[in-house]
Amino acid sequence: MKFKITLFFILSFALCLGQKFIPQIDNFDFGENQNWGVDVGHNGLLFLANNKGLTVYNGQKWDLFELPKKTITRSVFVDNERIYTGSYEEFGYWEKDSKGNFKYYSLSALFKNSENIDSEEFWQILKFQGNIFFRSFGGLYKYDGETISKIDNSEGVSAMTFYNNELLVATPTNGMQMLKNDHLVSFYRIRASTYKNIKCLASYRGRLFLYDNVKGGFLFDGRIFSKIEEGINSTLKENVINNAVFVNKEKLALGSIKNGILIYDIKEKTLSSLNKKIGLNNNTVLGLDHDNGNLWAALDNGISKINLKSSYRYYFDLNGDLGTVYDIQYFNGNYYLASNTGIYTFNDDQLVLIENSEGHTWNLSIIDNKIYCGHNEGIYRIENNKMAPVALTYGGVYGFTKIPYQDNSYLQGTYSGISLMNFKNGEIIVSKIQGIDVPINKIIFESDRKIWATHQYKGLFRLTLDENYQRITDIETFTSDINIDEYKTGIYKIGDELLFYNSNKWFKLGDPNTSGSRFIEIKKLRGLSCIGVEEDGAWFLDSKEKSTLLFLNNSFELRTKLVDFEISKYFVSNYEKIIVENDSIRLLNLNEGFAKFNVNSIVKETVSEPFIDKIYSSKNSFSTLNFSKLKIPYEKSRYLTFEVYTPYLLENKMEYVLSGETYQNQAIENGQFTLQNLDHGNYNLDIYNGSSNKADLNNENGSGKTSLSFEVLPPWYYSKLAYVTYFLLILLMVYLVYRRNRLKLQKEQMLLKQKYAREVKEKIHTLEKANLKNQIEDKTKELTNSARSVIKKNEAIILLRNELSRLREHSPDNNRTNKVLRSSKEYINIKNDWQQFEKNFKSINKDFFANLVKRHPKMTTRDLKLCAYIKTGLTSKEIAPLMGISKRGVELHRYRVRKKLNVDKSENFNDFLKNF
Repeated sequence: MKFKITLFFILSFALCLGQKFIPQIDNFDFGENQNWGVDVGHNGLLFLANNKGLTVYNGQKWDLFELPKKTITRSVFVDNERIYTGSYEEFGYWEKDSKGNFKYYSLSALFKNSENIDSEEFWQILKFQGNIFFRSFGGLYKYDGETISKIDNSEGVSAMTFYNNELLVATPTNGMQMLKNDHLVSFYRIRASTYKNIKCLASYRGRLFLYDNVKGGFLFDGRIFSKIEEGINSTLKENVINNAVFVNKEKLALGSIKNGILIYDIKEKTLSSLNKKIGLNNNTVLGLDHDNGNLWAALDNGISKINLKSSYRYYFDLNGDLGTVYDIQYFNGNYYLASNTGIYTFNDDQLVLIENSEGHTWNLSIIDNKIYCGHNEGIYRIENNKMAPVALTYGGVYGFTKIPYQDNSYLQGTYSGISLMNFKNGEIIVSKIQGIDVPINKIIFESDRKIWATHQYKGLFRLTLDENYQRITDIETFTSDINIDEYKTGIYKIGDELLFYNSNKWFKLGDPNTSGSRFIEIKKLRGLSCIGVEEDGAWFLDSKEKSTLLFLNNSFELRTKLVDFEISKYFVSNYEKIIVENDSIRLLNLNEGFAKFNVNSIVKETVSEPFIDKIYSSKNSFSTLNFSKLKIPYEKSRYLTFEVYTPYLLENKMEYVLSGETYQNQAIENGQFTLQNLDHGNYNLDIYNGSSNKADLNNENGSGKTSLSFEVLPPWYYSKLAYVTYFLLILLMVYLVYRRNRLKLQKEQMLLKQKYAREVKEKIHTLEKANLKNQIEDKTKELTNSARSVIKKNEAIILLRNELSRLREHSPDNNRTNKVLRSSKEYINIKNDWQQFEKNFKSINKDFFANLVKRHPKMTTRDLKLCAYIKTGLTSKEIAPLMGISKRGVELHRYRVRKKLNVDKSENFNDFLKNF
C-alpha cells in the first residue's frame, strides 16, 4: 500500500515537471568539470569557483586566476570590490589593483595555532553584521577584518543562511542553530534534535526554506514550519537536492544532483524542471545564484544562465520532429504551427501532427472562423484537426490577402502566379488570374485594383487588375531602379503608408514625374528589418544587432524596446515573424519551436552603459580608478588596448568612436580594441552599447554610452623641459655662431694682417732682393771694373817692362833698370791679384766654388779661377793677363773646363755658370 501511495504522488506530480514553456537558457563550457560555486558582483561580473581556481566572466571573455598552490576553489562570495574564495587549506580574497588586475591576498596566516585546518575545505561564505563567515566540515569561522576566530562547537556545519537579522547554521549533532554573541544556540522555533540532516538553507524577506535529506523540505513564515507537499518532497528526494536559492517570495530554485534545476512555485504548489533535456548544460547543479533576474547555475560541467526576468517563454521540440516553424495561429484554445514538415497542434504541452498535413506549409490564416493553410500542394482547410483540401490545382500557396471592400474575396500568392479565392453560397471557388506566371510570395493592395507583388528572384512588380479580378491589365517592373537594385524586396503597409525594404534601407513612393528613382529613402529606419505589422505600429529588429527588438508606432516613434532579446538567435532567417495571439500575447516562429511574450508585462529596458575594465600598452597598464587624470605617455600610445564590457549583458556588441587628433569609429570584437600610433593631444573616447548611437529611437532609456577623455602627452622632444632645452640650445647656438663669427672675423683680421705683413715683407723682400741684386750687380760691376783695372795696370806694367827690357841694353845704368824691372814684377803679382779678386768674388757668389766642386769634384784651382773670371763676365782676352797666359791659352783652358763640366757646345758657358 505504501508503495502505491508513493507511486501515486510521483505520477501525479510528474505533470508538474512536464511544463514545456521555458525561459531563455544560455550555456557556457568554460572551465573545468565541477564548478562548485557562483556569485555575481554589483558590476555584473560573474565569479565562478572551480577545480582550477577562480574564473571571472564579464560577458565578453573568461579569465582564470589560479591560487598560489593551484588548489581547487570550493566557494566564492562577492563583497563589493572584494571577492572571497575558500579552498583546500586556504582562505583569502581577491582585489583589483589600480591597473584593473585581480590580486590574491591569503588570510590563512590569521588562523590561530590551536585551529587545525589541515585537510579542511571551505564550502560556503556569507557576510553577516559586517563580518565574513565561512564554513567547512571542521567548523564555522569568523573574519572581522583583522583576525580569524572559530565559533565554539561548530563542527560539521552543513549549511548556513541569515534570517531576520540572525545567522542560522545547520549541524549534524545539534540540528538548526543560530549565532548569539559568537556562540551557537538552538533556533528558538525548532527543537535541537528535530532536523539533523539539513542539506541546504535559503531565505528571502521573512521566508525560510529548509531541506533535510530525511524529512524533506520545509517552509517557515516566521510562525510555523510547513512541510512541502508529499509528492513534491518525493521528487526532491529522488533528484537529490544539493542547494537552494529564492528567485522571489513565491518561487524557489532548487539545484539537484540528478535533474538540473527544479523551480518550486510556492503559491501554485507546482514544480517545473530545467534540465539537460530541455537545454541545461548539465543535470548536476553544484551552485546557484540569483541576480538581476538571472539564475546562474554552477554545474558539474560548465555553467548555465536562466533569464527569469525575460518577458518571453519558449517551447522547443527536442525530438526534432517539428522542424522550422513558418507561421502560428492560436485558435479555439490550441496553437497551430505551420512548419516545413507539416502542421501541428500544441495543447496541454502536447505536440501532435495533423493527419495528412505532411509537407511544407507557409501560411495559416483564419477566414470565416476557420483555419486555411497555404501548403506546398495548395489550399487546405483544417476541420476537427483534419486536413480538408480546398484547391490543389495551381500548386503551392504562400499566403492570402483580403481584397478591400469585399468580405468574401481573397488573392493568393502561388508558385505559378496569383489566384482569386471567392466564397459564394457556402462554396469556395478558386481561379487563376491571367497575365503573370512567376511565383508571387507577397501581395499588398495600393488601391482596390492596383497591387504590389514580390517574387523572390524577379524583384518587385506593380500590377493593375481588371474590375473582375480575372486578368492583369498592366505590369510595371523596377529592376533598373537604382534604389531597388536587389531582387529581394519587401513590401509592407504600416498605418496608411506603403513602404519598401531593400538592402537594409526603407523607401516610400515619390513623385512619378521626377527623374531618377521612384523611391525616397526613409533614413530613420535604415538598418531595421520589419518582422510584424499591427494596427498601431510594427515590430523591428536591428539588422546588425538582432538582439534588440523595437516596436514603433505608425509615425515611427519608439513605444517598446527589448535590448537583450536573446531569443532572436533562434529566428528563422528571412522569415522572422511576430504574430498576434490576443491584445497582450505575441507569438514568434522559431527553428524547432516557437515563443510567446506578453507586451503588457515588458519592462522598458534601461540601456546599460559599457564599463572600461582595463587600459594597457605593450609593457604598461594604466589606472582605471580615476579617469579624469588619465594621461598617456607618448611612447606608450603606440599600442594602447582597452578591455570593456557591458554589465549584465552577455556577448553584447559594442563600438567605439574616437575623436580629437584622430577620428576612428569601429565595432569592438570580443570586448577589446586597440588604438595605434596616436599623435599627442587631447582625445575623447565614446563607447556605445550595441547600436545605441545609431538613431534617436534607440536611446529612449539610458545613454548606453561611456565616455572617457584622455591626453596623450607630447613626446620628450615636445615637453616643457625639451622646450627649455631647445631655448638653451638656441642661445648656445646663437652664442656659438656669434663666437664663431667673432673668431672668424678675428681670424680674417689676423689673416689680413698676416697677408698685409706678408705683402709688406714680400715688398721689402722684393726691394731687398732688387737692392741686393743691384748691390750684386754693382759689386759685380765693381769687381769686373776692378779686375779690368788690374788687367790694365798689369798690361801697362807689362808694356813698360817690355819697353824697359828692350831699352836695358841701351840703358846707361843697367842696375837701375834691372831694379825697376824687379819692382814692376812685384806689381804684376798674379797671386795677390787673385786673392783680392777671390775675396770680392766670394762676397758676391758665396757658395759658387762649394757648389761647383760638390757637383764636379775633379775641378782644379786653376779651373775654378777660370770659371770665376767667366762668371764675372770677363773675356778671354781680359782673363789672359790675370792668369798670366795668352789669349789662346785661355781659350784652350776654357775648352777643357767645358768638357770637364759636360757643357754642351750649344749652351752658353756664362748661362751655365749662373746656376751655381
